[in-house]
Amino acid sequence: MMNSAAQLFNDKLVLLVDDLKNKLTDAEFSYIDASGSSSQVSPSNDFTVADSPCCNVSTTLGKGQCIPRQVPCSNRDEFVYFDGYHPTEAANTLIATIAYNAMSGLLSCGASCISSHGEKSDLHGISLSTTRAKFAAQ
Repeated sequence: MMNSAAQLFNDKLVLLVDDLKNKLTDAEFSYIDASGSSSQVSPSNDFTVADSPCCNVSTTLGKGQCIPRQVPCSNRDEFVYFDGYHPTEAANTLIATIAYNAMSGLLSCGASCISSHGEKSDLHGISLSTTRAKFAAQ
């Protein structure tokens, strides 16, 4: 679950990117929202476990992090999250691929690209994460 400090940072970052786009019109800036909710990283995308982490997470010290000296799951490619907060390598690879494909489409046609939904695509609307699992707060 994203904490309020991270959300505040991301909100300010969007404003900064927009400001840079307006001030430096010869440059290209993009912001990819990797914290919103979406079904792009979900059980339907080769992940069988989206509602619990690969490792046993602590509920006290280091809340949401793996409990030290515990063996994590052996099938981590099937999990969206490794611990209470961090995506697995497989989930990060999918997120990076989605972001790269979105970026390469924009780079090939410039700022006037129109998405398949008929709206201008500037990557602000691209949401790349699963709904945050409840296990981080357990």
